[in-house]
Amino acid sequence: RRPRRGCLNDIMYSSETWSQSAAGWSAAHRKVADQPREVWSWNFDAEFDELLNAVAHERSPVLALDTEFPGFLREDLPYAERSVRYRALRQNVDHLRPIQVGIAVGGHSGTLRGTWTFNLWFDLDTEWYTDESVCFLTNAGVDFPRHAAEGLDPDALAWKLSTSP
Repeated sequence: RRPRRGCLNDIMYSSETWSQSAAGWSAAHRKVADQPREVWSWNFDAEFDELLNAVAHERSPVLALDTEFPGFLREDLPYAERSVRYRALRQNVDHLRPIQVGIAVGGHSGTLRGTWTFNLWFDLDTEWYTDESVCFLTNAGVDFPRHAAEGLDPDALAWKLSTSP
């Protein structure tokens, strides 16, 4: 299907929305290393500091990254030449905004120090996406209205990552 900008195409969203304030954030949740920490614009600085703290406590930290994108504008066959597949991937990354960036911090011995889900600003009314991807992500728990209201600026995340020790 053709990618759409701002077209919901019969995608159903729950009318239930979250409104979690920084004051209501559970201290117990912060201490559970194996549970992802949800990062939004309002708790970004505190959670990024926790991420840096987790990295600092490891002599040889291991970081794993994951991203969620809103689909593919261009797909190539898996048996296409490597350069063709790379160009298609590059085109998709250059033209689509990521929705989430996940970061896990571990030690060389396999100890998990924490996982963070950075929920980026993404508005279905203005961004490119495919219906299939939005349906999949919605069913997986991505709250698109919340991303539009509370998502963090991707440039702020990029700046913090590039300037952190």
